[in-house]
Amino acid sequence: MEPTWTKRIPSWAMCKWFYVFFVINVIVLMLLVSAIVYAFVSRTAFKMITVPNVFIALIQLTVASTNMLFFYLICDRSLHPT
Repeated sequence: MEPTWTKRIPSWAMCKWFYVFFVINVIVLMLLVSAIVYAFVSRTAFKMITVPNVFIALIQLTVASTNMLFFYLICDRSLHPT
C-alpha cells in the first residue's frame, strides 16, 4: 500500500524527523509543568488560577505527553522493526 517513492526514504530519516517532534514535546511538557508549579507557588499568579485554566493545562499536558510517547515509539519502531 505504500507508494514506491516513499520506500526510498530511509528509516533513519524517519526516526530523526519524529525524534525532533519528541524533543519539542518534551520541552513543551517541561514548560507546562514549570508554569503550573510557578502558578501555585507565586502569590500573584495563584490569583489567576481558575477551573477553565486548570482544565486547559491538563489537556495540554495530556496531549504533549501522549505525542511525546508516540513520536518516540514511531522513531524506535522504524529502526527496530519486529
